[in-house]
Amino acid sequence: DGFIAHELQEHYPSAVIGQKDACDSEGNPDYQSVSYSSLVGLTVSAIQHHQNKIIELEQKNIELEQKNIELEQQLQNILTRLTNLDNNN
Repeated sequence: DGFIAHELQEHYPSAVIGQKDACDSEGNPDYQSVSYSSLVGLTVSAIQHHQNKIIELEQKNIELEQKNIELEQQLQNILTRLTNLDNNN
C-alpha cells in the first residue's frame, strides 16, 4: 500500500518522479513513482503537530472532568438544601 503518485503530485509535486500517463519512446507506459524519503520530514512534522494536539486535548479533558465533578458537587449541595427546606416546611 502507498500513495497514488498522480494524486500525491497535486499536493507534493517534489515527492513524485515522472509524469502522469507518460510513455517511453516505444509507447510503453512510463509509470510515475513516489520518493518516499522526501515525505519523511513532512510526516514527522505532522506527527509532532498531532502529538501536541493530543496533549492539549488530554489536558482540556482533565480540566473539564474536574469542572464536571465540581458542578456535580454543587448540584448535590443544592439538592440537599432544597430537601432540608422542604422537610422543614
